[in-house]
Amino acid sequence: MNRRAARTLSLSVVFAALTAVAGGQVSTLPEAPGVEVARGHCVACHGAEMLTGQRLTRTGWDREVAKMERWSRPVPAPDRNRLVDYLAARFTVTAAAESAAAPVERGRAVHDRACLTCHDAAFMRAQRLTEGGWRRTVAKMIGWGAPVPPDDLDALIAFLAASTAQTGR
Repeated sequence: MNRRAARTLSLSVVFAALTAVAGGQVSTLPEAPGVEVARGHCVACHGAEMLTGQRLTRTGWDREVAKMERWSRPVPAPDRNRLVDYLAARFTVTAAAESAAAPVERGRAVHDRACLTCHDAAFMRAQRLTEGGWRRTVAKMIGWGAPVPPDDLDALIAFLAASTAQTGR
């Protein structure tokens, strides 16, 4: 068997396997600007169903892409922005749910960027501080160089307080 025939056979086997996994249906992503980035960076490992079944806020998609970049390979900056824009525009939560979750989601993004560089998530959850306790702790961390912009402070405090709420002890 020559190389071309072997390659064609290999591609046919892969396509058949993907079709079988998808229940006989090859799912596709909606056409829009950025779809080619999703196909090149996401669908190769996860399949389209993984994306089409998710409903995340824009912040959630940004966080998800960042996580995948840590596990795999970075998406170049212009393509990354197009990817997050594409995912957020097509696979998102409703506007009402997003606006209710916005401060906590924004706070989670600040937490992931500013706090997890020095502390692990388990350590943060174990603190069990009140909102006032978190304000004092975050102020101390900012004094030591934590990169928390003033505009993000309330969102971070809301996230930390919600994530580590006291259990009555």
